[in-house]
Amino acid sequence: MGTIFNSNSILERFEKNIDNKDSVLFLVLEVEEQTDMYVERTNEEHTAMAIFTGAWLKEMYLGLLSYADSKNEELARRLFEQACLLDNIVAGMQIHPGDDPIIKSVTAKLEAIFKTITNTEAYQKGDFGLVENAIPSQAMTTLTKQIGTLRSNITQNKL
Repeated sequence: MGTIFNSNSILERFEKNIDNKDSVLFLVLEVEEQTDMYVERTNEEHTAMAIFTGAWLKEMYLGLLSYADSKNEELARRLFEQACLLDNIVAGMQIHPGDDPIIKSVTAKLEAIFKTITNTEAYQKGDFGLVENAIPSQAMTTLTKQIGTLRSNITQNKL
């Protein structure tokens, strides 16, 4: 995948168009398309799933940190919607080939985080599409702690 991300052409175009939202969006979509074609061509779907999981974890971590500072209820609802994707992420990680202990450890921790999500009243009411009701701050605090711990364990190679 290095040829996709190390391309001077993509980087130069991105830098040149950084102020043009439409051009940046087009470049992001182009990189995504090239990545999808690479994954399909090389039969590396499991690698793509691991990459997606890492990206989801990072974005949730950053979003939850922002929520911790702002206590913005709209942000909490949107983060909860994204957290509900974890069911599919866990399913994708569970079918990862091989016996990689790191993948298994991350998957187990993601399952525990998903259990936190399923224990919320919003999830139990089926409110995990477009979340309308406020998410209890305790649930957000627990998610923040669990996701922060997993992220720290990954970045510090403590899995």
